[in-house]
Amino acid sequence: MANNNVRVEVVGLKEANAALRKLPAFAQAEAQQVMDTTAFQVAAKATALAPARAATARHGIHLKDAIRWKRRKNGSVVGVDPRAFHWKFWEYGTSKMPAVPMFRPAADALRASHQQQMAEALTRANTKMAQQSLITRPPD
Repeated sequence: MANNNVRVEVVGLKEANAALRKLPAFAQAEAQQVMDTTAFQVAAKATALAPARAATARHGIHLKDAIRWKRRKNGSVVGVDPRAFHWKFWEYGTSKMPAVPMFRPAADALRASHQQQMAEALTRANTKMAQQSLITRPPD
């Protein structure tokens, strides 16, 4: 019988991306789904936390409208429209304005959920890999 115990270890982004690239395609798809979902949720939460009054007069872009997520190969990214350059002043503050963070609190709020969902997705992929190896392995 296959051992389906999965050890989950939180590593750096570089190491995690390298490990994801080594997974079979169906496991990468499971992980990608979790990353897409989390990126969407972080973008939505950051948008909700963004100050309503944060707009740039030059381009008329409100910060709430500038926060987006984008799917990438082996990952997803939450970002801000480059025309809304002022986001960093709100997120980190300035010498004359206190910070009104939106990205860090959004990511922090979803971190545990993301890790749980990723562990579940990789466990499902591990089970599928174990089942495939039992099917394709010649009998002893």
